[in-house]
Amino acid sequence: MGPLVSFALLVVGLYGSYHSWSLGLWGEGEPGVGLFPFLFSALLALFMVIHLSATRLVLPDRGTWAALRSHRRLLAYLTGLGLYVVSFASLGFVVSSTLGFVVIMRVGEGLGWKKIILVTGVSLAVTLVILQRLLGVPLPAGVFA
Repeated sequence: MGPLVSFALLVVGLYGSYHSWSLGLWGEGEPGVGLFPFLFSALLALFMVIHLSATRLVLPDRGTWAALRSHRRLLAYLTGLGLYVVSFASLGFVVSSTLGFVVIMRVGEGLGWKKIILVTGVSLAVTLVILQRLLGVPLPAGVFA
């Protein structure tokens, strides 16, 4: 992962942490709606800071910029995350997550459909089990309501 993608994900993590903090982290003896988004966003930001410091974030030279002229991967990540954020409330967790996964994995990473379906299915199943069954976090149903 290049420094541009890491920096973009750092910004997303910081924004998510700030926004979820404003939703409230704790209330009346139970987790607030902002707790788990805050944890995930803060971890994303932390991991990106670690990654950027490990790679020493040097400015790319001319040859590197030539290699990075196709920003398809960065745009795929930003588009996937943007679709996820915009469609989360209206389409629900499952549909918005699927859209985000597909855009990132197909356009950004160039993976085949079998791998995309497998990774998306397993990721969504594990996330739903952890968040809804084990932790009792309500997720928007969207079109499945």
